[in-house]
Amino acid sequence: AVGDHLCAVGVPVLTCVRQQPDKPTVHLYIISALVPEAKWETRQPQVRSFAPDPAAPAVPSRAGSLAGLAGKVDYIRYLGINNFLLGSLVKRESSGCPLDFAAMDTSLGSLDQIRALTKRGRKKGFQLMMELDVSQADPAWKLPGAEGGSEEAFLRDSTKFDRMLSRDGQPAWSGGLLHTPQSACNSLNTSSARVRRALFDAMSAWLDAGLSGFSLTNAAFLMPKKTNMGKDNIPPAGSPAPSDWYRTDPAAWLNSPDGANFVRSTRAFIDAEAGRRGRELALFVDLGDVAYPIRFANLSAATFGAHAVVHTGLGRPLLPATPAPDGGLRAAVDAALAAAGTGSSGSFAWASNWPYLRRDSSPALAVLGLTLPGLGMVYYGQELGMSHVAAYRLSANLTSYLTGADSTDPASSPMQWTGSVANAGWLPDPADNLSWAGDLSVRASDIRSANLRKLNASGYSDSNLKLIKQLVGMATSLESLQWGAAAALPNLPADPELVGFTRKAYRFPAVLVLINNGDQVHTVDPSDSAGGSSGQLKLLYSWGSASHSYSVGSQYKFSHLYVPSRTALVFVVDG
Repeated sequence: AVGDHLCAVGVPVLTCVRQQPDKPTVHLYIISALVPEAKWETRQPQVRSFAPDPAAPAVPSRAGSLAGLAGKVDYIRYLGINNFLLGSLVKRESSGCPLDFAAMDTSLGSLDQIRALTKRGRKKGFQLMMELDVSQADPAWKLPGAEGGSEEAFLRDSTKFDRMLSRDGQPAWSGGLLHTPQSACNSLNTSSARVRRALFDAMSAWLDAGLSGFSLTNAAFLMPKKTNMGKDNIPPAGSPAPSDWYRTDPAAWLNSPDGANFVRSTRAFIDAEAGRRGRELALFVDLGDVAYPIRFANLSAATFGAHAVVHTGLGRPLLPATPAPDGGLRAAVDAALAAAGTGSSGSFAWASNWPYLRRDSSPALAVLGLTLPGLGMVYYGQELGMSHVAAYRLSANLTSYLTGADSTDPASSPMQWTGSVANAGWLPDPADNLSWAGDLSVRASDIRSANLRKLNASGYSDSNLKLIKQLVGMATSLESLQWGAAAALPNLPADPELVGFTRKAYRFPAVLVLINNGDQVHTVDPSDSAGGSSGQLKLLYSWGSASHSYSVGSQYKFSHLYVPSRTALVFVVDG
């Protein structure tokens, strides 16, 4: 079940791990996509990129749908994942924004199909959540009962600063109204009680269809009612990660108290609905891509009142100019542990693959995402090892609204069911092109190596598919990985790609995680850690060159562990 006991969450395929010993573990598979700059007719949300309806005509325009997802539920559950976070199913206008937040995009399916799928989930033990972006609406959006629009529906300000840009690089102000993150849409005044009531009514309609909650996307762009933006608010030239967007964006407004208040009021609504409906519901927050580092330590679930905040600090943005994180993998993990705290609050969902991150097939990131405190996430295709391919475009004119991105991958790339370069297994004839997917030949090498048909075949025992399945099973069976406190391993060798930490739940064996993502070999002595335990270490999981030195199920001495290069090791303290 999903609800107050959840620790955190993620997207296309998400794994959620509970933090309470008296509750079962929950997993979530996420299928999600970015909002494109182009018109809605060419937009490809996540469901459309996951799986086609097997009964649909086998034509080049064949796209994914709810029926296609329903046909792949058993595959997702084979991974050990029991819950799915879907990208938005809300109908969008040519602006790229909704006119009716309760209206279904019928090209993806119908409300009856959602009802049937959620009913099936209640019987089989899985649930569905949906992404929902309420930061903006179509310019024609009206409050119920309002004639000719409404002054309080959208954000306006007489003290605007004309140089500000929206997230897509266009002016943020026009006609006295604010337009961000997309310049074609109007920013909603979510401080208005009437606006909130209209949005909650729309959410209620989706809950009526059987959904188990929402992930509020672009939450950082829930702007304050009183902007009072002036020249002094523009970050100076020496600010971190300067860019045209950062210098001219209303950066002082992002993650505003008014936005956090809206999320808290949404949580209160969700809790009330859970009580009224007699079932657990959940609320997550995805801040969106603001193109510069966010201080996640100040943006916990407690801050927003949500069950979890999506944390993308383990991944790499799509923007090619964005440098790799300083300090290597260890710095990223140290920051993640600092953000999550050393206790078992679990207020973050770790996303190493995400709609605005590069696909990264590294098992090291998968291990981190499923062993850090909080919720792990598996993005659709991550379990196959699908990788980022620069310059891939869904179509010649489609880009994400994030200007400067070198690709629409991963948000647009179709799930790779087979090694057919022309259509990745979406059409019966492997030579037929999948028209909406653009030129898939750019992804030829990745399609041939990272597809389900190949990885299901014998001879690929060390594939990402098997490793993800093993990780999910391990994360759901060990209490210390579900709700145990975390502690960084002291006295590690000075290698920025070497990571070590422990998880320890009261009265349960500690778990030791060692990851070496670099080219150097090391010897690590964990005897001063592992939750104060003593005894021997039993190997539960290994990846990479460690398989030549270690055997899963075998026991090893507690000190002086050899850690080969490009390796991940997970031990349980036995004794």
